[in-house]
Amino acid sequence: MENADKELLERILPENPRLHALYKAHLKLGQKIDHLENYEAYSPSTALQLKELKKEKLNGMDEIMTILAYHKAEESMPKVANA
Repeated sequence: MENADKELLERILPENPRLHALYKAHLKLGQKIDHLENYEAYSPSTALQLKELKKEKLNGMDEIMTILAYHKAEESMPKVANA
């Protein structure tokens, strides 16, 4: 994530409950993934779980980036003065 995206995320996070939930889940999934990857060896079921967690984290990040893109586009639109 680029610095501009991080700044936008921090700015709109408090006002967007869906984004807040996605970001919180993203961080939690990252912790779970890190925990599982610390093992030198793991069972096939754990490997599958790790794969699913990574997929879920990626899907969440895709949705986060979609929300950020929407807000970027909204901010770049020229402001219309009230007549």
